[in-house]
Amino acid sequence: MNKIVRFLFSMSFMGIIVILLALSMAVATFVENRNGTTASQALIYQSWWFELGIMLAFVNILANIIRMKLYKLKKLPIFLFHCAFLVIILGAALTRYVGKEGIMHIREGESTGAYLSAETFFYVKAESGSGSLEKYQKVYLSPASSREVRMKLSLGENRIRIRSVNYVEGGQLQKGGQMESMGGNHPDVAQVKVSINNSSEEVMVRGIQRSGFMQNEFEISGIKLTLAFGSRPMELPFKLTLNDFQLDRYPGSNSPSSFASEVTLVDTKNQVTKPYRIFMNNILTHRGYRFYQSSYDMDEQGTVLSVNHDGLGTSVTYTGYFLMIVFIILAFFAPGSRFKRLLKESRKGAVVSAVAILLLMVSNLSLSAQNYPKAPDAREAREFGKIWVLGSEGRIKPVSSLSQEMVRKVFGENSAAGMTAEQLSLSMLIEPDKWANIPMIEVKNSTLVNTINVNGKRASYNDFFREGRYVMAAMVNEAYVKKPNQRNGLDKSVIKIDEALNIVYMGLTGQLLQIFPDPIDPKAKWHVPANAPAGLSQQDSLMIHASFATYLDAVRTGDLAQALLLRKGIQNFQSKYGSAIIPAQGKARLEVLYNKTLIFERLTIFYALIGLLFLIVQIWSLFKVVKWHGQVSKIFGFLLFGGWLLHTFGLGMRWYISGHAPMSNGYESMIFVAWGTLLAGLLVVRRSMLPLALTGVLAALALLVAHMSWMNPQITPLVPVLKSVWLTIHVAIIMTSYSFLGLGALIGLIAMILFVSKTKKNQALVSGHIRHLTRLNQIVLIAGLYLITIGCFLGAIWANQSWGRYWGWDPKETWCLITILVYSFVTHMHHIKGFDTDFSFNFGALMGFGAVLMTYFGVNYFLGGMHSYAGGDAPAMPVGVYVALIVLVALVYIAYFNELRFQPKKKSDV
Repeated sequence: MNKIVRFLFSMSFMGIIVILLALSMAVATFVENRNGTTASQALIYQSWWFELGIMLAFVNILANIIRMKLYKLKKLPIFLFHCAFLVIILGAALTRYVGKEGIMHIREGESTGAYLSAETFFYVKAESGSGSLEKYQKVYLSPASSREVRMKLSLGENRIRIRSVNYVEGGQLQKGGQMESMGGNHPDVAQVKVSINNSSEEVMVRGIQRSGFMQNEFEISGIKLTLAFGSRPMELPFKLTLNDFQLDRYPGSNSPSSFASEVTLVDTKNQVTKPYRIFMNNILTHRGYRFYQSSYDMDEQGTVLSVNHDGLGTSVTYTGYFLMIVFIILAFFAPGSRFKRLLKESRKGAVVSAVAILLLMVSNLSLSAQNYPKAPDAREAREFGKIWVLGSEGRIKPVSSLSQEMVRKVFGENSAAGMTAEQLSLSMLIEPDKWANIPMIEVKNSTLVNTINVNGKRASYNDFFREGRYVMAAMVNEAYVKKPNQRNGLDKSVIKIDEALNIVYMGLTGQLLQIFPDPIDPKAKWHVPANAPAGLSQQDSLMIHASFATYLDAVRTGDLAQALLLRKGIQNFQSKYGSAIIPAQGKARLEVLYNKTLIFERLTIFYALIGLLFLIVQIWSLFKVVKWHGQVSKIFGFLLFGGWLLHTFGLGMRWYISGHAPMSNGYESMIFVAWGTLLAGLLVVRRSMLPLALTGVLAALALLVAHMSWMNPQITPLVPVLKSVWLTIHVAIIMTSYSFLGLGALIGLIAMILFVSKTKKNQALVSGHIRHLTRLNQIVLIAGLYLITIGCFLGAIWANQSWGRYWGWDPKETWCLITILVYSFVTHMHHIKGFDTDFSFNFGALMGFGAVLMTYFGVNYFLGGMHSYAGGDAPAMPVGVYVALIVLVALVYIAYFNELRFQPKKKSDV
């Protein structure tokens, strides 16, 4: 018995719990992707065994705090860290069992004192001559969890049992009593077996989850039953009246910039009447209830508010977050912390290492030589690029940015035909007929090549039209009708080419250039050249109708003085009517500079070159001591530091141009990861030059990914929920943690290579390198774990401020938690017998990074969720990924068996 208790309270058992919980949550994200959120909740997150796992983890942490005497003053940081987890788990339990949340819908001029629960309930009301009763059961109904309903009632002498046997989304009863999914707006159907005393009958109950009850009435064995499922009505101790709903959009766009609800709170019991404005990240709080702006009606005459009543659970959870922040500070600076102790140990030996680098040669396919129109004057094209234009997404930006976006979409590059993006855009407007016959749209699919009948890899705009007929019309319609997950390779190619064709058409005709603000309402959609609306003055109408065409004629004939006057006239028109919303002219110049310098693309090459050369120096010094090693390493270090400063400047430019932190989409997060990665190397450079060399290569790889074809470097406005200071803090810390964890994976990779290279002759030397490398890796991973933990929970605060719930098991936050669990296991492996070796730790550091990759790429591009960056179909997995994985597995396999040769043999083996 004592052995069992000791095992249950051991670190080994904790390791088992952590891995099982992580695997369960990983499976849940795929269940959700396949079967929906309700199924993942029913089968995993809300299951008894999942709760048992969390409870066992809670008890194990508490027992180990006592067993290892972590409560002593000298162990205060680690004590706070583990206490923080206990408090967070306790707060989560309070939220789960005591907290309430739901949705309140109000139309303008109406009042309500009730809301609908976020959870789904099954409702039963039974009536007979002996009386009536009603009962609710919280359920998670889905086709994968159709047997959720289990209810027992007693009405007089009658014993009523109700259980669900089937569930169909959008179901409809067919002949023979079978149900079939109809989809669309049809209600869901639960097939329920009702047993009253000794008789049973199956009935079909209709309902819509996350909506009010639909009453289904039946009479069985003389008892009238009312059955329903959906959101349960919940009463409030006060009322809210919606006075006005307000929606602001980005200029000339349907994209919402912000939306708000002007409400009046009326609490007759406490004699409180107060007006309040609820908008994203601005919450109404009263008597423990919190109201968040969630959505609105399509006619913009009603609002949807999220309701939360979880003061106790939130307070306890926030206390846990606070303890964790205190721990992070103490862990970095307190002399008794393990992090500080490892820093001291790392100074005792110099870490030198080697790495084998697989170079990925990236070749850009340029356009074949064509008879291109003459390039417009370069200086005039640059000035043309400074004219303001309203983009389709609602952002006012220089024509330079629009031109670069167009060229990138059509040609896949930032420039083409020997012209800058501005020159090419201007040339297409000046000579559209010539450009319509130049092959510039890439066609890869063999079926499309035959359909269009082109010889090369690119087709011209006119190649897609025969006798005025669009040859891909039927294919385009067929592709768009299909659901995204049902589209094949041909469909995706058709959609991509159709998009490029539309962009080329608008580029040739000037339809992209919304450069004229509306003189009556500049916040309305701006006008393209030669398309003046009715009701304008003759002068304004003439400006819109004729000025730009005259400007193009002047550029074509080389009359640059006339072109200057006309361009200034257009810019003055913009200033006259759009000054209230147009950014400062200095911002236009800075954005043009940003477009011209291509900082991040050029840093990709710079980081790769310097990082690889730096690694070669490290490899050389491993096998041969050279005098110049230190000086050359310093030179490379200063070069990478200079690149990092330039990188910082580029991020600052993008931040200023966009008006928000550059962390809101996939491209921005990758360039921030590259920045944080190099920062991680710079922070530990005093202890070893190796991490800096590695982070140079890793930063180059991050930027390379950022500039792949499926990433979008376009600067876009923020959706309302992202307009929060929590976005900047949360994403910055998370991305920095990825950098440290990525560095740890690279150090682990080098350690594997050293394990492979170990021989009897160099055993002592290589083992020393591995030992020092492992110490450094422990520092890096602990720092990464601290950062991702605090970043994850700061993200929970952001979610609570924005949506009214700090945890919702969204795939992104779930995989973030999985990553925390994985690295918690890795950093505690030295406490587990059999895993307390340098090989085990570096293996964990290397393989654990798979959780980070899944958190970032897997969720953002292959799973769903509110955090997904994917704007359409997920990119195909490159073949190189599978090759790299095979090579990695082979390397670890060889390293493991080579290391076994040097392990001390047991007496029984001698």
